[in-house]
Amino acid sequence: MKKNTLPCATILLVGILTWTGCIATPTRPAPQYQVQVQRLDAGPPPPVMVATDQATSRTTVTGDKPSQIVQDKVKIDLEHAVGYKDLPTTVTIPYDLKPRPLSLVDVVVETLANNRQIKVQDYTLRIAEYQIPVSKGIYDLLASATLQFDRIEQQQSTSVGLSPLAVSSIRNRTAQIGLSQLFPSGAIVTAGYNVLRQTMLSQRFSISPVFSATPFTSLTYQDTSMVSIVQPLLKGFGPAVTNAGIRIAQLERQGSAADFQTQVELQLQNALQTYWDLIGAYEFYKVQVISYAAALDLLRINTAKYKAGVLAQTDVLQAQAAAEARRNQVIVARQSIRDIEDALKRLLFLREGSPDWEAELAPSQAIAWREFAVDLDKTIGVALARRSELRRADSNILQARVNQVVARSEVLPEVNLFGNVSPNGLGSGFDEGFRNMDSGKYISYSAGVEFNYPLQNRAARYRQKQAQARTDQAEELMADLRDQVTLEVRQSVRALKSARDQIAVTQAQVLSEEAKLAAEMKRYEVGISTAFEVLTFQNDLANAQDSHISAVVSYNKAAIRLERARGTLLDTYGIQVAGVDLNPPDEPIGFPVGLN
Repeated sequence: MKKNTLPCATILLVGILTWTGCIATPTRPAPQYQVQVQRLDAGPPPPVMVATDQATSRTTVTGDKPSQIVQDKVKIDLEHAVGYKDLPTTVTIPYDLKPRPLSLVDVVVETLANNRQIKVQDYTLRIAEYQIPVSKGIYDLLASATLQFDRIEQQQSTSVGLSPLAVSSIRNRTAQIGLSQLFPSGAIVTAGYNVLRQTMLSQRFSISPVFSATPFTSLTYQDTSMVSIVQPLLKGFGPAVTNAGIRIAQLERQGSAADFQTQVELQLQNALQTYWDLIGAYEFYKVQVISYAAALDLLRINTAKYKAGVLAQTDVLQAQAAAEARRNQVIVARQSIRDIEDALKRLLFLREGSPDWEAELAPSQAIAWREFAVDLDKTIGVALARRSELRRADSNILQARVNQVVARSEVLPEVNLFGNVSPNGLGSGFDEGFRNMDSGKYISYSAGVEFNYPLQNRAARYRQKQAQARTDQAEELMADLRDQVTLEVRQSVRALKSARDQIAVTQAQVLSEEAKLAAEMKRYEVGISTAFEVLTFQNDLANAQDSHISAVVSYNKAAIRLERARGTLLDTYGIQVAGVDLNPPDEPIGFPVGLN
């Protein structure tokens, strides 16, 4: 029984390996997003302070100093505006249908759940993740099996002239199984077992002294086992070259994970900034409605005075022209709301043709802002440590260096050490042939070294130069990207400070224009001022209110841009991505690499 262990075990191993090929391939589920709603309920969330431990290269996120949302002192109140109650609802309400309330939380959740660009980038990440086991397939144990039948008909002559002739018919039945395995050194080891069943049917013919035919039959079994190895000594030698594809796949997954985070941040930034544009458009609409109501009220007063004979018709015409101009501004402001709504729906993936697409969006977030101090040097340091684009650039550099190692190997001559050992046995039956093989008396072996080298070797030499150039290019792109990140942070900080200064200036300007208009109205009521001057003061107030709204919106957008610039947008808005490692660590390439 012991003599039959080898072929039985080999057949069993082949069966097991065949079965493992049917193992289900795991699939990663779609990413899930966890949003800290409490950070967004009150309005713009407080920023986070990010610190990087240089000793451990770990980045930690801690809460910023407590900050309060600043409520705007400028009140754009439609309900108490002069003449507002006399306006038709087609003017006072910027919506044709019942609007859908949209909060800051809704924008974040809907963008993360539905945005197409994020989903596309997730598929790209999946492809990169699946490439790792694809590249590990070089270590898959290769099983082979062959069944072959040969029939050979031949005529032989045993001597010259009128000598005996022989006609033979050979029937070979061959069964062969084998296993082949690649090793990290670049060696390929092959083990095989072969059984040859040979049946020879022959007839020997003789014509002297009389014609005769003598049949002859023989049956033999030849058992052969074989182990061979081919080991590169120069070109293709070592784990660094053998595992290059696996290492590149791992690095590409890291780069794709960084790309995924970049896409999430970009789409979230676009959606949040567009949401603030919608808030600003709605506030701007209210300013235009108030301005229009004021013009209509002035037109009513002037018309009454004209009919009483105490005012010239010119003042009535001026008030009427101003009212129509402001009505046009209301129409333009309404259209602006609809345009921004469509842009926001596109980012939220409210599909065209669906009820959500037709819905009108009413932002529930009040116009306000949250102040926070920014240390430029620290912010630049945080950005250089946290930006996902820099992780992608680093992945590109490392991939280029791996390719450079492979290119250097390709320049070397191909020198392979090879050898094989092949016990064999011959017998009249399978058992006899196996026993003779297993006895170890009949062993064939060979060993040698083969050498191949193209004399000019141009392709390999210039591929090495290309690899070096790509590495230099990737490093230069990294340096350029660091400069871009630094510039983006500087511009974001500058924009935030400028917007904050503009808020203070425009707020004071609005309060001043309100006081001036109130004083001018009193002058007009006693006949000192004219309708033209009142209309001018009304326009000045509306322009000041518009500038203030733009400053507040710009400040909030600048704060979003700053968080994106320093790589902390997800942290600030309390977003965690589950199911996807945004910064996967380096994985050692062990051997064997496993089934998956």
